[in-house]
Amino acid sequence: MEIEKVAAEVESRLHYRFARLDLLEDALRHASVVPVRGAVPIERLEFLGDAVLGLAVSELLVRGRPRADEGELTQARARLVNTTALARRARALGLAEGSVLGTGEEKTGGRKKPSILADVFEAVIGAVCLDGGFEA
Repeated sequence: MEIEKVAAEVESRLHYRFARLDLLEDALRHASVVPVRGAVPIERLEFLGDAVLGLAVSELLVRGRPRADEGELTQARARLVNTTALARRARALGLAEGSVLGTGEEKTGGRKKPSILADVFEAVIGAVCLDGGFEA
């Protein structure tokens, strides 16, 4: 699938328009693909996306559950932010079809692997943060 078409679909589902489309392209390019010169490695975008998602969900939980203690908040966050939940969101955004995988991952069904989908979802969040800041 063409990156422009994938990007348009992802942007529509995210309700976010990238100023730097290259960041979305980088987020969709799995580590199994030969790196593109100048691209932000997906692992770096995943790292940022994981932190941003953790902070955003933590803030929502603290605000939404004013009487919950740390243990309850941690358990609630773990139920919301895990490989299964992130893979589900990646599928809903069309990231499974839009990801660029290496030949080996393609052959072994990488588009269906929850761990890969979760990684791509986190990378897209990282790309949005780099493109538009935390509020985006």
